[in-house]
Amino acid sequence: MKIYAVIPSRSKSKRFKHKNIAKLNNIPLFMHSLNFAKKLKFIDKIIFTSDSRKYLDKVKNFKKLIKHKRSLKASKDNSMEEHIIRDLKNFFLVNNIALPDALLWLRPTHPLRSISTFIKAHKIFANSKKSVLIIH
Repeated sequence: MKIYAVIPSRSKSKRFKHKNIAKLNNIPLFMHSLNFAKKLKFIDKIIFTSDSRKYLDKVKNFKKLIKHKRSLKASKDNSMEEHIIRDLKNFFLVNNIALPDALLWLRPTHPLRSISTFIKAHKIFANSKKSVLIIH
C-alpha cells in the first residue's frame, strides 16, 4: 500500500500573514510537519504543496520529497482539501508519479504530534482500510 504524506502550506493567510513559515522553536511551522513525516516509516512519499515559490525554495530536497506548486484554484482562501487533491492528482498524472492508495494530511499549523499515535492509527487503517482521523 502506497501512502503519501501531504503538507499543504498556503502563503496567503488573511489574519496571520505567512503563518506557515512563522517560527516555533526557531523552525518554520511547515518544517515541523516535514520532519515528522520523515520519521514515519509507512510513508512512501512526502508531498510539500504550496502556492508560493518562496516556500517551496525554503525546503531542501531529500529522497522521498516531491515539491508541488499549486494552481490558483487550489490556492484560494476558500479552497478545500478536495481542490488540492484534484490538483495533486493532475500533477501526478502529468509527471508519471504513481497515485497513492492513501493520503496522510499533515497541516503545518498542528506541529505537536505523537509518533506513537500515528503508528497506532496506521495499524487501524491498514487493518480496516477506512479513514482514520487524529485530532490534537
